[in-house]
Amino acid sequence: LVATQWQLIRWKFLRHRVAVAALAVIVLFYLAAIFAEFLSPYDPTHHDTDYMFMPPQRIHFRENGVWQRPFVYGMTSEMDMATFRTTYEVDPTQKFPIHFFVKGDPYTMWGIFESDIHLLGVEEGTFFLLGTDKMGRDLLSR
Repeated sequence: LVATQWQLIRWKFLRHRVAVAALAVIVLFYLAAIFAEFLSPYDPTHHDTDYMFMPPQRIHFRENGVWQRPFVYGMTSEMDMATFRTTYEVDPTQKFPIHFFVKGDPYTMWGIFESDIHLLGVEEGTFFLLGTDKMGRDLLSR
């Protein structure tokens, strides 16, 4: 049995588990970069001054011990007048289910296709998976 040089290289590469795992991670990063507009819940320039420096919102799957579809709780902000810092508290009375393929901010995919469908999002309320920056922009979208 005679193998070409490329077959030998491929076999050697596939036996190296760390290299295969690293290739999978690199492919995931490239796919995330290629489909960034679709994967991000908001437009990168969208800002909401009501949610500046907001911490990440936690995704919940259970409420009162019962499994449900993924959701996030609403957040309430309060300004500490002594330090002028805004603190955010989870508001369990506001519950926003996370949906797939949600209408959101319009974008142009690769400068060709116009769409407003995003992979994840909430129909009402906010969904800041990684929090916001000093201008209230979603960090996941940036």
